[in-house]
Amino acid sequence: MTAVGLGLNTALLFAWGSLVALRVGYRLGPALLIGMADATIGLAIIVANAVIK
Repeated sequence: MTAVGLGLNTALLFAWGSLVALRVGYRLGPALLIGMADATIGLAIIVANAVIK
């Protein structure tokens, strides 16, 4: 169940990051890259948390 939650959180980071970037005026390509950057930060936090435990 934890993996599902972590995957959902990463997907939400991507979606919200992309949506907000589009909303403030970025075009689709750069907005998706911003969403990907947000998701990557989320994945880095997941990995760091796994390493700490």
